[in-house]
Amino acid sequence: MTAAPPSIVLVDDIEDNLRVLSALLATAGYVVRPVTSGSSALKTIRAAIPDLILADVRMPKMSGYELCRRLKAAPDTRDVPVLFISALVEAEDKVEAFEAGGVDYITKPFSSTEVLARVRTHLTLRQLSRELEQRVQTRTEELAVANRRLSDELVERRRTEGALLALAQERLELAALRGDFIASVSHELRTPLTAVVGFAEILQARWDRLADEQRMSMVARIATAANRQKRLIDDLLYASRMEATGRRLPGEPLPIAQAASRAEAHVKRTYPQQTVHLEGRDDLLALAEPERTEEILVHLLDNAAKCSDEGSPIHVRWAQDDHVVVVDVQDAGPGIPEASRAILFTRFGRVPGSRVRAGHVGTGLGLYLSREYAQSMGGELDLHASGATGSTFRLRLPLAGGAGNPRPGVDLAAATASPPVVEPAP
Repeated sequence: MTAAPPSIVLVDDIEDNLRVLSALLATAGYVVRPVTSGSSALKTIRAAIPDLILADVRMPKMSGYELCRRLKAAPDTRDVPVLFISALVEAEDKVEAFEAGGVDYITKPFSSTEVLARVRTHLTLRQLSRELEQRVQTRTEELAVANRRLSDELVERRRTEGALLALAQERLELAALRGDFIASVSHELRTPLTAVVGFAEILQARWDRLADEQRMSMVARIATAANRQKRLIDDLLYASRMEATGRRLPGEPLPIAQAASRAEAHVKRTYPQQTVHLEGRDDLLALAEPERTEEILVHLLDNAAKCSDEGSPIHVRWAQDDHVVVVDVQDAGPGIPEASRAILFTRFGRVPGSRVRAGHVGTGLGLYLSREYAQSMGGELDLHASGATGSTFRLRLPLAGGAGNPRPGVDLAAATASPPVVEPAP
């Protein structure tokens, strides 16, 4: 497609000059729009902006200088080159022309060759300026796109770096947790195993010299230690299975009094001096899996005993609340700090600096597994209250239907006639 020829506005109040210049420029292939005054020039220029303006300096009403100043003051015409043609040859006139915004000054009488050369030069410069502006604009847009892309990449990189740092921190924490867990589990596994091996060696070496009562006592202690180790291994295996399968435990009518009594007997074998008070109806039935329910109560009683002074009371109370069986286990320990409560039910979560009896530091699996067991039976386990005089953990299990359970809506405290639950310390 052929480009349109350049457009030139020619301004001169003398018509003979207009005819001569118009013929010269038209012959050279330019589109010429001649006008005889500054005001007419403004109208035709604003109607269609030309590529170049050739103006006389001395004109009535509006000089060429004034015309140029007005054009340079308007945003849409300030870049159009203005060439002056004048008979004035003084340096001051030329300076004023350039100060008004002109790009060149041609003196009369002029040479046709000179006029065409100067016009051609300034039109070329105008075209080059436009191309440069277009390139600058295109490059600016490209840089803006590249900058946005780079900014997005930086944001994504920071997000990725943040995720990698978080992952690295998590791995470090997991490594520390794993090391702590391995040390703890090793200790927990070794402690009952040491008792088993020790008493077995004594029985083997001194069997004939031991009385029957001594033999039975040692065998009982071997059985207790072996059961403790079995329970720990079962906990570890069950935790792995629960996380892998998310299985739900089948429920059956279970007398809570019976489960609590068995859990008490189990804990008494480890803490024979511990006082445990069981308070609740013997005929109250929960819909639960017996072995895991007993396991929950064993974990709760074991934790209560570990955190309480020898001989201090532990209360286990149960009652019906609407369609739920509620079981509270209350100790007389020092309470659980507010900052540590969030990790109570996490896997391997142990309260930092917690006071426990010597030789009875746990693995941090008990409460985690107990809540998993409770939830897999359609129930819940949480820390109900904790303060300077003790903590209360509350287990909720579905109520089993049947004649053995009375009407719902019985308040736990009223049903057990027990002291109020320990409130958090101020």
